[in-house]
Amino acid sequence: MGTIMRYTVLLVMVIVHAAAQGLEFFLDRQMQLSSTDDVCGQFTCRAKGNSVTIANITLSRVRDARETTRLFTLTRESFEKRVHIDNILINGSLENKLAIIQVDMVNVSSCDSEYFVCQVTYLKQSGQIQSEFIMIGSGQFADAQSVSEPASNRRSTQLSSTRSPYSYVSELLLLNEKVNNVESKFQSLSDRLDDKVRRNTETVLERTGSLENSVLRRVTSVETDISQRVSRLEDRLSNMMLDRPQQNSDYAESLADLEKRLAEVVVTVNKSITSEELRQENNGHDVPKSCERGMGNDVTKTYLPYVVLTHETLQKEVLCDTHTDGGGWIVFQRRVNGDVDFYRDWTSYRNGFGSLTGDFWLGNEAVHRLTDKDAYELRIDIRADGRAYFAQYSSFMIGDESSKYRLFVNTHKGNVFDAINTHNNFAFTTFDRDSDTHKTLNCAIHEHGAWWYTGCHHSNLNGKWGINDHMGVSWYTGSAWLRPYHTEMKIRRVKSDGNA
Repeated sequence: MGTIMRYTVLLVMVIVHAAAQGLEFFLDRQMQLSSTDDVCGQFTCRAKGNSVTIANITLSRVRDARETTRLFTLTRESFEKRVHIDNILINGSLENKLAIIQVDMVNVSSCDSEYFVCQVTYLKQSGQIQSEFIMIGSGQFADAQSVSEPASNRRSTQLSSTRSPYSYVSELLLLNEKVNNVESKFQSLSDRLDDKVRRNTETVLERTGSLENSVLRRVTSVETDISQRVSRLEDRLSNMMLDRPQQNSDYAESLADLEKRLAEVVVTVNKSITSEELRQENNGHDVPKSCERGMGNDVTKTYLPYVVLTHETLQKEVLCDTHTDGGGWIVFQRRVNGDVDFYRDWTSYRNGFGSLTGDFWLGNEAVHRLTDKDAYELRIDIRADGRAYFAQYSSFMIGDESSKYRLFVNTHKGNVFDAINTHNNFAFTTFDRDSDTHKTLNCAIHEHGAWWYTGCHHSNLNGKWGINDHMGVSWYTGSAWLRPYHTEMKIRRVKSDGNA
């Protein structure tokens, strides 16, 4: 669970935009470079000035609040250079409207234990100086700040008259360390849970319930503690920066981002518990013979929320959601961990892949066989931004392979915008089977997924996990994009005859 959380945050791309310019910071901890085998990753700091002039750009290394080292600086006089410092290779160039610093880290310790700050100074046409900086490190923290000063104060441009940008950020780093400790504690609890299940399966249900309550109490305690600390820090920052409204606003956004990360840690723990429930035996619970509408409303039965059973028609195991809206849903797509690659070929999507206890795709052929035989409805559950959303369709089917598994849906309801109807009556596309309507490209390749693409999408639930651009897992709301970290697509027979 800790590894999954770390991996997700590690690949985050942080972008800061001002009205006339922007500072971008890209980090790819997993990318291996061809020049050497001993490389832990690469990141790029890029500044753009549309209506302003870039005066300088600087890269510094922060090991703690007391040790900051300036590694690299570009100015209008020194506009291009290449240096090699402490196993860190840095290339940079500065033009009138664009500055780029690219860093190759060839020592794992640089990736795992150090933070880097990229700071750029702009000169506006009005004579004002604007400074932006962004910080990221150890794969777990990223923050940004922007300030403006008149030209008369050029030599003293800083976040405070007595404090540097790094001292402000160090306070947030302390909170980040607290979150890291929370992850470590949750990982320890998860390991202890696995050990107890292996040693005594007869008492799994009782001990799992006890452990779940303990975890929830711990989460509540941690949320309370972090919230109190964040509140105190907000009060301190408000008192220190009453004369800087813009800085107050930016720090409020940073603190909100920290609270969001804590919520994601809680979600990660809940996903871990859910996956463990799928692997447990049904001790003390009824075992359903089939997956059918209304099973969750039967007060005489006690089913686990998710049950793996053998489907009579398909003669293969399926995952049944027994609780949602009366239960009886056969799950055919599930992504909660990000540990299964969904960038697959046509054959993989036809036959299915993954594990019913984690992330999986049941298979287009199996879904066609079910929906071709009887009338089915579709439900899509997603979680994003700490909220739960659903979209439900009164009728759903996909055609056979000769139709390229064409999608048919009708009559939407739910608490999220209908991002499926745009794809209605379109064929399925993979990177090796282009069925979309785009004239110049394969949408599956362009969007890094597989879907009923048009040219290309309003929804992309099989996109690349954990990224925030057009290739990622996404759902259009009509005015903005959700980036889900939990998705389930499931179908239910409209009229049940008692079979799975």
